[in-house]
Amino acid sequence: VKTWMEDRGFGFIGRHDISEDVFFHVKDFRKVKSRRLPEIGMQVEYNLGIGKDGRNCAKDILIIQNSDLKAPSSQHHVNRLNQHSRQIDGLSRGVVKTVREQYGFIRETSTNKKVFFLQKDVRFEDPLRVGEKVDFEMENQPIIGIVALNIKPYLLQDEKLNREEDRNTEFKSLAKSNAPERLVGINCNKYVCAFLNSSGGEIFFGIEDNGQVSGLLMSKYQRDTARKDVDYHLQHFTPRVDPSLYSMVFIKVYQKTCGDCVIEVPNLFVVRVSVHKQDKTKDPSGFCNYYKDSAGAPWIRFDGGVTKMDSEMLRRRMGEDGNFGLHRKVEELEAKLARLNVQNQKASLQHPPQHQQQQQQQQQQ
Repeated sequence: VKTWMEDRGFGFIGRHDISEDVFFHVKDFRKVKSRRLPEIGMQVEYNLGIGKDGRNCAKDILIIQNSDLKAPSSQHHVNRLNQHSRQIDGLSRGVVKTVREQYGFIRETSTNKKVFFLQKDVRFEDPLRVGEKVDFEMENQPIIGIVALNIKPYLLQDEKLNREEDRNTEFKSLAKSNAPERLVGINCNKYVCAFLNSSGGEIFFGIEDNGQVSGLLMSKYQRDTARKDVDYHLQHFTPRVDPSLYSMVFIKVYQKTCGDCVIEVPNLFVVRVSVHKQDKTKDPSGFCNYYKDSAGAPWIRFDGGVTKMDSEMLRRRMGEDGNFGLHRKVEELEAKLARLNVQNQKASLQHPPQHQQQQQQQQQQ
């Protein structure tokens, strides 16, 4: 660090390879436990990025703990990254390679090395999936070594997803909408119903029909409104949808600038609504494949889209053995009630109530 203006929150770093100094802002320092303010003469490592004015600037800055050592050469800087030095903590990016019940591994982008993580350190509502791009912090822990913390998935704008629309996948752009939060709820009313009546699936909002990531600009208020709208519609289904059967997440979208450099676009997200496949063997009494949406329409999913079930299909599904069979439960309860009424009548004839016995005795007297 060559220059540091604490009152203004920025300064300049002297580079080893060229004479030009590099601008930095204090917010670009990695968020680590031992974080401290910059000082003149402090040794740092950083990624070279592009600022808003188009000039070079330092990003993802890491303080080298042993600052009293001789300034490292550029080659030494590269070697430290490639060897996962014990002093390298902070924000990184990578791709999920392995996922197990309690742990997994991420392929870190800059070093191409595997980083271990525990599922409890994933900061996301849905489980991680193999192939997902993720942001995370690296920390060197005793015994375990380098581990990934605070893991969150992200997508790159204009990049294509490695999947297509099919019976279990639906893309919705909504890019031209001024109120995407409302359209998310309206579309979920239909498509979640169709996936529940089929084999489950996922709806991606902010993805073009060809699978290209566009993203939706949604403030925190709009995201909260979208969640409330989806919950409202699904809680007015017939029968009511168990919350464990669906999930809704907002995946951050970054813009790619040059090479592997990416920048964050505030409030740009892809909304993913997942409808989980029902397991009839685990809970036969709770299984249902004839849901109706909040307007009373029974939708079903086909490869080419969704359509309403006709009365014959709906009647056949309601009568299938092993299904929810609400009408069958009602019939069973009515039959049981009838049997109880007959038993009560027989019991009353055999053992009349006390007031009836007193009346009979008075008549006899």
